[in-house]
Amino acid sequence: AQRRKTLRGALSGLAGSPPAAEAALRAAGVDPGARGEVLDVTAYARIAEALAAARTSEVGP
Repeated sequence: AQRRKTLRGALSGLAGSPPAAEAALRAAGVDPGARGEVLDVTAYARIAEALAAARTSEVGP
């Protein structure tokens, strides 16, 4: 069985770049090197909130 991508790699397209994905994951309190199968629903919610906050700060008021 092949291992899945790390969260950093999997979210880099959505976040805009690998460093942006890593920053959002760290803001959510999640290890960027983790794989999706080890997360619980709460961690996914924190990641979604961190990505939304990053997008909001990019756009500005």
